[in-house]
Amino acid sequence: MTLSDEDRDVMIKICMEKSEEAFEEAVILSEKDRYNGAANRAYYSIFQAENALLLTKKIFGNTHKHVHNSISNEFVKSGELPDDIYKRIKEIERIRAIGDYSKIKSVTKEEMEETISEAKKILGIAKELIADFLLEQEKTNGLGER
Repeated sequence: MTLSDEDRDVMIKICMEKSEEAFEEAVILSEKDRYNGAANRAYYSIFQAENALLLTKKIFGNTHKHVHNSISNEFVKSGELPDDIYKRIKEIERIRAIGDYSKIKSVTKEEMEETISEAKKILGIAKELIADFLLEQEKTNGLGER
């Protein structure tokens, strides 16, 4: 799929809006002791941020596994993201799966708090990388010069 820079930038913005909305939902659910739902929304906030990051390289994620692996290949190996981020994301995905699918266990308060804390850190990093990318795009397109 061919993607214009303008379309890509709109998609990045939409993914980040969804990411922030999901994170806010995680916080609201956590305040109501809804640990399973909070873990789900924290995970999806990260997943949307990952998609936004991949779009900066014009990569479209197909599945959760593809998105996570692409983040590792494109951002961790280049040093743009910390080495342990893939492991952290996979742990958050595991906790989300407990809340969504397990018939014998629910997400604990501690797991939910850790998930939200990690999501907040990962989103902060993603926001910085995307802001840097968009700033560089402005400079490249001559929009940064006035």
